[in-house]
Amino acid sequence: MKLSLFRHHFSVIVTSCVPLIMMVSCGKENLNLNFNTISVVNSGNPTITSYYHDITDVEVLNRAWKMASVEWTPIHEVPRIKARVFPAEQKLYGIPYSSVKIMGNFVGQDVSFETFLTAAHNPKSYLYTENIALPPYNGENCGSYYGAVCSSSALFALGIEIPFQSKFVHSLPFIDNVAVQDVQSLQLCDIIATSGHTFMIYDLNYEEDTISKVTVFESTSSTIQILSYSANKFRQRWKENGYILYRPNHIVHTLPKGEHPNHSGSYLMPIDYNDDLCTAKGDKAVFSTSDSVRIDIFNLDYPYVSLYSGSMLVSKDTNPSTGEMVYKELPHGVYTAFLEDGNGNKSRPINFEVIEEHVSVDVEGSNVRISFSSSATPFYAVLTSEKGGVYVYYIMTNSDVNRGYINIKNPNMNDCHFKVVFKGLYGNISSSLMPCVTKKTGA
Repeated sequence: MKLSLFRHHFSVIVTSCVPLIMMVSCGKENLNLNFNTISVVNSGNPTITSYYHDITDVEVLNRAWKMASVEWTPIHEVPRIKARVFPAEQKLYGIPYSSVKIMGNFVGQDVSFETFLTAAHNPKSYLYTENIALPPYNGENCGSYYGAVCSSSALFALGIEIPFQSKFVHSLPFIDNVAVQDVQSLQLCDIIATSGHTFMIYDLNYEEDTISKVTVFESTSSTIQILSYSANKFRQRWKENGYILYRPNHIVHTLPKGEHPNHSGSYLMPIDYNDDLCTAKGDKAVFSTSDSVRIDIFNLDYPYVSLYSGSMLVSKDTNPSTGEMVYKELPHGVYTAFLEDGNGNKSRPINFEVIEEHVSVDVEGSNVRISFSSSATPFYAVLTSEKGGVYVYYIMTNSDVNRGYINIKNPNMNDCHFKVVFKGLYGNISSSLMPCVTKKTGA
């Protein structure tokens, strides 16, 4: 069956008959927010980067299984939410739960599995040294430097490249309402959502054509997991939490009713880990030109560290005894670093990307004009609260990128911040979260 790659474009102002008091982003950021004040905007022109496309149910379930079953073992303690930790040297399954919206480090959308796992393999990486709930990050409902949440994980499984917060899910153009809100209406890959939580139907068991067991793909307070309930238990949970059933309309269903996903055990991603060197963010990580790029070196037998941009030698330095090589103010580009002995013998390389981005804002009344330029592709912008609760997603179009600015109507001038997300070769990078205040220049 041939899948359509038609790109969908839309402008949606969200309206709903559900209660207007809502919990934002997996229920942890409490904002009194009217559904009429949040929106997802696209002007209708062809987008530079299509953020979703048709996908088969088999691929959706495979993506869910990988995120919930990926096997990794922390070398040191990893920060968790609520001041807890994942213990060192204890095997784990699933991407860690951490609301990394303040950083833009969602595994699956912003950061690849490979970058996350190679960071976990680096004993000095930011996964171990940084707790983004603490200064200078001051995030909420978070801990680990990389992670996923309920909505980002469900949307990743559906092939969606933007980690929309839960309160936006019902309004997206690939999500339909379901007339009969009951356990017996469930289908594989359906979405269950409230304004503060989102998860996906992963498997259904039947007895005489009646659903008897429901298996879901869902975030927990530790990791993303696959969990099972009897139909009655799930119906009770549904009623207690006021869930609403939605159906993605971009999924091509190929599995016959009652057929199960062909998954078992854990997912071991085939990575040939580099034990010679790695960036502090992992392999194939993305940095800004304003970042210092730190390479951690584990093999001190090689006397030199070489850095290339394409075929051009950027620097060749003596291998530092500290085991850390720091590069400051690197220009934008894709880089390769390796160790060498001067006689043609080289270690295995690591790769990373540096993106240059510039953003500014002008505010007049409730109109916010965000100007931007970058060595990467401008993808989307958000208006948010200071803590990262999104009011508006604005998905970039060709004309937006060519023009170099967008205008957004701001629904909350009392707490308006913004950032722009840029798509690079290895992942996304976000501009710093900035207040929606025009900067005055001159004398």
